[in-house]
Amino acid sequence: MDLRRLADDMPFGLTVHGLDADQIQHASIRQELRELWIREGLVVFRGGPSDPVFQVELSRCFGELQVHSVAEMLHPDCKELFVAKGGDGALLEVNGTVLGGYIPWHSDQVFTVETNHGGILRVAHQPDQGGTTGFVDQISAYDALPDDLRKTIDDLEVLYALQSGVTPNFRYLPQQQINSVRAHPFQSGVEQRIAAGGYPAVVHPLVFVQPETGRKVLNLSPMFACSIVGMGAE
Repeated sequence: MDLRRLADDMPFGLTVHGLDADQIQHASIRQELRELWIREGLVVFRGGPSDPVFQVELSRCFGELQVHSVAEMLHPDCKELFVAKGGDGALLEVNGTVLGGYIPWHSDQVFTVETNHGGILRVAHQPDQGGTTGFVDQISAYDALPDDLRKTIDDLEVLYALQSGVTPNFRYLPQQQINSVRAHPFQSGVEQRIAAGGYPAVVHPLVFVQPETGRKVLNLSPMFACSIVGMGAE
């Protein structure tokens, strides 16, 4: 495979160029891809297929697939895919600017008992402007903390929940003032399930050890966080 650093000044991330559907049928290629991902944290695929079938098959290289817990977001023809909806009229005002399809910093499915092991994103419809997607290296984030803070947080846990309404889930987002202008059309169905107890609160460790490497991970999702167990909001 044609492998390149994502950026010279970044401690994580690789690009894989020209990977095709035939290659990922080989066990050796699948294993190499998994090892690259575990080591690098982020892999960007360029110059290869970009369709739903390839996305699902590529995802299988990294583990058993998980169906998203919000049924309204599932792809109509393939339940292994979910659609990050940006064209259904939902609008958020972020620091005074109105945006469509905006999703703040988060870890996928952190509000469920079994969180995501990883995920693959594909741009299905490129917007005329915007569309930026960012990633955080949670291993480097942990390593960058002061020693005393690392000792303080190593054994702490965070309470997460999918809460009713949109903005309550944004309580601890840093440096962002977010207001809901117009909710997703499917929000009412989600609200009903929340009210019926369909998404009970869950607890996850604030720090965990990556089993393949022994490196510690800052397992914090600003979105969906409710509290640190045993501590007040402040």
